[in-house]
Amino acid sequence: ILFLSTSSFGEIQDNLFATVGDKALTDSDVIDEIKTILILSSQPYTKEKKKELQSIAVRRIIERAIKNIETEKYDFLQFDQIDLDNQLNNIARQVNVSVDALKTIFETNGLDFEQVKKNIITELLWNKLMISIYKDNLTVNEDEINQQLSNFNKNTENNEYLISEIVLKSVESRKLNDELNKVKNMIDDIGFEKTAMTLSVSANSKNGGNIGWIEENAISERFKSRILSTPVGKLSKPIILPEGIIIFTVRDKRKSTKVVDLNSIRQSLIATERNKMLNMYSLSHYESLTRKIAVNYN
Repeated sequence: ILFLSTSSFGEIQDNLFATVGDKALTDSDVIDEIKTILILSSQPYTKEKKKELQSIAVRRIIERAIKNIETEKYDFLQFDQIDLDNQLNNIARQVNVSVDALKTIFETNGLDFEQVKKNIITELLWNKLMISIYKDNLTVNEDEINQQLSNFNKNTENNEYLISEIVLKSVESRKLNDELNKVKNMIDDIGFEKTAMTLSVSANSKNGGNIGWIEENAISERFKSRILSTPVGKLSKPIILPEGIIIFTVRDKRKSTKVVDLNSIRQSLIATERNKMLNMYSLSHYESLTRKIAVNYN
């Protein structure tokens, strides 16, 4: 369990750090975000990591501020308490403690646990907004899916893969290698799940990027070759898309001899494609907001 000394960060002055639209961000916001990152990823604080942690913390609080500004425009957005509870349980599980114990850790480190809940609610409302805006654009090419299904043998032995992902925002080509090296170094340092919780912009980042068990035939053709060629415990080669960068890890692999339910596989393929499309629309929507909402550093 991680307990952080305030002295590790020097004397905290609650000065104005930046404004995002009409929202003020202070130096203590950045410090609190760094503490949160360290607790949820079980990392110790070191001076060597200070610059990187500051960069991640600033990016996250600015991103949340922009998402808050956007979601506050829509009175119809509501979050489900069950979704909030599930996310809290998932976060606590990643740290191997109960939600109550996690709350105690935050309070011991001078952090308001209610802010964790507010951060989760921001993401839940953002996801609801993205679905409401882009639901009519989530059209899946069913001819491609039917072609994929036509190759199935209902009774054949299939491979299943336990997969997790990290989704990154797109970067300029000249910065790509630096970005990928940063991610790989963090994975080597703290593991894939905690890196996903820290860096990934995917909706499943709060679950350590976990996608779950997927049957080989239910993997989207866009990602299938990369996943199938990735050994268990290793990282896939990055998949570079216009809207972002995806890195998979294959956590486990097993044989399945159950009778294949083609309708179930079809629904799984459609859901996977729609989720990926929605994630990319979400990234694109966010990027368009960054060009409209002023971020001024003090």
